[in-house]
This record gives sequence, structure tokens and C-alpha cells, in this order.
Amino acid sequence: MRTNALTGSIRWFFLGVAVGLTSLVGGMPYGLLEASAATTAEGLIKEGLELRRAGRDSDALAKFESAYNQSKTPRAAAQWGLCLQAVSRWSEADPLLAEALSATRILGSRKTAKS
Repeated sequence: MRTNALTGSIRWFFLGVAVGLTSLVGGMPYGLLEASAATTAEGLIKEGLELRRAGRDSDALAKFESAYNQSKTPRAAAQWGLCLQAVSRWSEADPLLAEALSATRILGSRKTAKS
């Protein structure tokens, strides 16, 4: 009977090791993966802003577009839209700015409702 108990303990040990290795090799948990994408998007936005400050709006467009494609946040939409306006691409900028403003209004109304 002791052999079966020991065998069961060894099975659980190896199962725990396998699960641990799978999570390490398989990548980050979903929440961390999502945070990582947001950090990358935030980094791209910062790079885009630096390019805009240097007067390189056309170069900044790619940074803002990549940031928006990684994380469709109101900030990414606004920065991309504002940069599109700076290079006179008004019709492309309009829906992005509308998206950013509507999200801001929704967030603002939630804050007001909780107050």
C-alpha cells in the first residue's frame, strides 16, 4: 500500500512540475500579456510624440498607427487622429478623433455618476 501512495505522490509532483514548466515556456498569463501590449503601445505613443516635437509628423504616423493597432485606447486614437490632421489627412483623422472623444465622454459621465 505504501508503494501506491508513493507513486501517487510522485505523479502529483511531476504534474506540478509539468504545469509550472508549461506556464514558463508558454509565455505570460493573459493579464500580464495584456499589460505588456499596453506598455508597448504606450512606448510607441511616447516615441511618436518625440517625433512630433522634432517636427517629423510623417514619421510619427507609423508609431501612432502601430500603438492604436496594439491597444485601441482613446489616447492612441486621439494621438493618431491629431497626427493625421497635422499632415492634412482630415477625412482619416475625423473618425479617430470622434472615437477618442466619445470614449472620454463616456468615462467622464461614469465619474460624474459615481460622485
